[in-house]
Amino acid sequence: MLNFLLKHLRSLELVEQFVENAHPACTSLEHHTLFELMQSSALETLRIFDVRAFQEFEISHLEQAISVPPETEVSHFFETFENELSGKKLVFYCSVGLRSAEFIGKVQNKCLNAGALSVHNLKGGIFRWYNAGLPVVSANGKTDELHPYNSFWELLVEKRAQ
Repeated sequence: MLNFLLKHLRSLELVEQFVENAHPACTSLEHHTLFELMQSSALETLRIFDVRAFQEFEISHLEQAISVPPETEVSHFFETFENELSGKKLVFYCSVGLRSAEFIGKVQNKCLNAGALSVHNLKGGIFRWYNAGLPVVSANGKTDELHPYNSFWELLVEKRAQ
């Protein structure tokens, strides 16, 4: 039934609402706002973290994104990035925003205590970004490919003409 609804309603909006309701302390950032920040001088104050499996990241990701698999231990995250958080606006994303919201729940307070200016979850994740026609990259440059996570969630991805 849910599969039918997702396919016919194309309801990434329902998933976004679920994520926001399930993680009310997690502040969402719209895809167009992040894109504008990435095109401006504010890029220097951004740190973008991709909270998907490395296999997903390899297919495509947002330019400037840093891979942080969702199973990354909080202590390891801070050992690796603590010195890069101060004075930065942090944006986390995954496929639809759920894994990144869960990760933010583990690190948000510590990030802010380390001097981060803000911590945001990209609303709708890379799926919303991709569906809006915004660019994704791989190690080889711009691409139109996107890892769908699985066949269920793939229903929320609008295929690009190739």
